Amino acid sequence: MPDLKKTNTYAGESNAKKIARARTYSVVAGAWQLSGRPGGIAVTLAGPGACEVGALRDFLKYKAEDVLFVDRDASCLEAAKAKWPGVNTFHGELVDAISSCSKRIGFIHLDFMGNYTASVEDCFSALRTKLSPK
Repeated sequence: MPDLKKTNTYAGESNAKKIARARTYSVVAGAWQLSGRPGGIAVTLAGPGACEVGALRDFLKYKAEDVLFVDRDASCLEAAKAKWPGVNTFHGELVDAISSCSKRIGFIHLDFMGNYTASVEDCFSALRTKLSPK
């Protein structure tokens, strides 16, 4: 397995990633039970196999038209569309997808594989005006 601190390449699906995804989405769902679900769309990286589809569609109950999958790799976006017809996709950098998004963002899953770089800061800056209030 590659050292994720030294690469920008996705290392692949693993049981640890599946557990982390389940935990992340269960915390989100629990918070929404207490405070209500925010308005706006969901944004996430597509990644190989479009692993987030099930969590967004089946667990958090998003509609396809309210989800934006982002990836640099067009094949990842094709996988997302094949798994979930009607989803929106953006081919390019996450910060560009956030910046060009015309809708408010109610949920965003940022997975930078542990690399806290300038591009992460750029994404947080772009989100400041895009996040949906309750």
